[in-house]
Amino acid sequence: MKEIWEQVNSNPLYEVSNLGRVRSWNKYGGRRRDEPVILKLNPTGSGYNFVMLRENSKRTQRTVHRLVAEAFIPNPDNKSTVNHIDENKFNNCVENLEWATQSENIRHSAAKEIILTKNGVVKHFDCIQDAADFLVLRAPSNLTRLIQGRAKTVYGWAMLK
Repeated sequence: MKEIWEQVNSNPLYEVSNLGRVRSWNKYGGRRRDEPVILKLNPTGSGYNFVMLRENSKRTQRTVHRLVAEAFIPNPDNKSTVNHIDENKFNNCVENLEWATQSENIRHSAAKEIILTKNGVVKHFDCIQDAADFLVLRAPSNLTRLIQGRAKTVYGWAMLK
């Protein structure tokens, strides 16, 4: 796929590509560089890539998936959230992103099969909420940490898939 660059909406000294890369034409003092520099992607605590942009002499943290969506994906319904279709937060290619409402985004992430195992017993669930109900969790946040690999077990149950 050919890489296409578009200007970041909020700042003409930065560009974002359809492949999820960000480059800067910014030089200290607000001058424009002769050649752009690809910016380093940094992970947030919640697992998304971000870059630091300098705007009006202030550094601003911006998530890459949102920059890509704003530059390349029309949002006629003014949806507030950017969804990663394959649920990989590091895959910021335009083909993997879509605008969604908060509830659409939650339904998308909750609609995947969950397989838990404990002492040789294997349980299959159609979604996160079914698994949370089985484990008698008031909120599925503990289960979400297990799915994301931030926890090894929940009540002794581990992810099989």
